Amino acid sequence: MIKIFQDFGINTKNKDGKDSIEESIISKSHHEFVKMWLKFQEANHRVTTFGDNILQSIEDERLFTNFNPMVDTARLSTRKGEINFLNFPADQETRNCFKAYGDNVMVVCDFEGQENVVLADKSGDEVMTDSVVNGSCLHCAFARFLFPEITDLSDDEIKEHHSDKRSAAKSPRFAFAYGGNAFTIHVNENIPLKRAEEIEKSFKELHNGVFAWGEVELEKAIKAGYIESACGWKLHLPFFDKFKFLQGKVDSLSKEDWIRYRRGKSDYSRYYEIKRANVDLPADKKKQFVAKYPEDLEFYRSKKETVSDYFKLRSAYQRLVLNNPIQSCASHQTKLSMLLMFEWILEQDLQWSVKIVNAVHDEIILECPFDLKEEVADKLTECMKNGANQFLANLKMGAEAHYNYTWYLAKTKNLDNKK
Repeated sequence: MIKIFQDFGINTKNKDGKDSIEESIISKSHHEFVKMWLKFQEANHRVTTFGDNILQSIEDERLFTNFNPMVDTARLSTRKGEINFLNFPADQETRNCFKAYGDNVMVVCDFEGQENVVLADKSGDEVMTDSVVNGSCLHCAFARFLFPEITDLSDDEIKEHHSDKRSAAKSPRFAFAYGGNAFTIHVNENIPLKRAEEIEKSFKELHNGVFAWGEVELEKAIKAGYIESACGWKLHLPFFDKFKFLQGKVDSLSKEDWIRYRRGKSDYSRYYEIKRANVDLPADKKKQFVAKYPEDLEFYRSKKETVSDYFKLRSAYQRLVLNNPIQSCASHQTKLSMLLMFEWILEQDLQWSVKIVNAVHDEIILECPFDLKEEVADKLTECMKNGANQFLANLKMGAEAHYNYTWYLAKTKNLDNKK
């Protein structure tokens, strides 16, 4: 297929110069064949993942799986080889296939912006807190930073008249939220690296509270060797012994050493610039590299790998401390909510009548008799709010359950009070 893409004039080179037809590479082209290929790949994925293997697994009109009780974020996962209930598409076509048994109904409830609420509560970031308390749009807030001409406009005005600018802010926001950086959006969005760095700087200015909190948590984690989050949950930092060894090497560098290091790095960068420029030049036109600081260049080369490995690990830890405590806390919220709901089911002697049929990250799905639908929906809403808010210091989590005959319909609206 790579040859076919190349015959169409579609770029297949990744950042390392290797040929690839991964979506992140070919989607930068607007060629019609790219759209056809991606549509085919999506359809193929749906058929192979959610097609025959699902149909062949139905037992007595139901599907069954086995869960791992937790991964490193404390979230549930599906055991290898089992049906993954956590990644069924959320579209109507898929979720309307899941219907309540007999005369039962499905009751569905999810948290309102769970991870945003948790991050706002933990970090105290003003912009995120405002989005939780007052419902302000985070994408619009970031768009104001990126496009000064809309600084004074309201969220509604931006959504109505500058939706393109809001969309432009959306993708980088998601990238940064999941540990990406300037280079990530430089590659994914096919924008100049300098502009990507400006966008990253703007994001950090907008969410200064998040990154200030992250720095404090990072120092705690590096000192302890692990990240601690909800209920004493600990995630030990990977390669921590190596990190401490590298940290000792880096900390031993004096102020003068760092001056030499930066001078050597400047020469090193200039060497590669000249080398790249010489590639297409005839021999008599090639520029010669002469180091300004030959001793510092050698010093830089001798320390380059150590310094690079240290900061790569530190950056990885920084991404972990911004993500893992949020994921872990959110997982504990969902699990406690299910526990509270299960205890109520036992107290009411409703086991085998009211069933917990699935839990997808921030969403809990029940099945119950038609006549109990309102009582169960109210109780699930109460349990999810109570379960979540026990892990929050300042904010409150929203949740509202709905009921209907299918998973999809129960996600959004109640059915009429008629059988």
